[in-house]
Amino acid sequence: PASAASHHGPSHPLRALAPLFNASSLLGFLTWFGAAGYLLLHVAGWPLLAVLPLAVLAGLAAAALLGWFLATLVAGEQVMDPSQYQLVGTSCRVTVGIPSAGVGEIVFSMAGTRRGEAARSQSGRAIPRDTEVVIVKYARGVAEVLTLDELTSPRERRALSLSDSDAERGI
Repeated sequence: PASAASHHGPSHPLRALAPLFNASSLLGFLTWFGAAGYLLLHVAGWPLLAVLPLAVLAGLAAAALLGWFLATLVAGEQVMDPSQYQLVGTSCRVTVGIPSAGVGEIVFSMAGTRRGEAARSQSGRAIPRDTEVVIVKYARGVAEVLTLDELTSPRERRALSLSDSDAERGI
């Protein structure tokens, strides 16, 4: 538990060698060890005792390169936080006007990217292009939105508080 965590912490000397001990590095070592050994032994005609250390060095170099490459890839990975991708409550701009009984389009930034989604007015009123809106519900690929004025009106706040349980479930 606590001692095991400190034993394998970042300061452990074998931690730096960890990228070398995986299947890709092992296969890289075997491939380059075998290829270098074969070429030096059979094509160049070197004696076995001279070939063996060079083949081992070629295999270690390949394993080190593969380990470094894979460690670089893994270092760029990050765990996704689901809360960063919740659409409800996101401020957006209407890019394609939303008709009173139809669907338009909204655009917004989330997690460093610009996204667009289909949207309809929750109040049933038409919403013109370039209006700032807020997503109040998202289901089946369509966001239900309210304008900022509608969102701040007492009537809409009451309606939203009744559907808070739906929002918490992601419906």
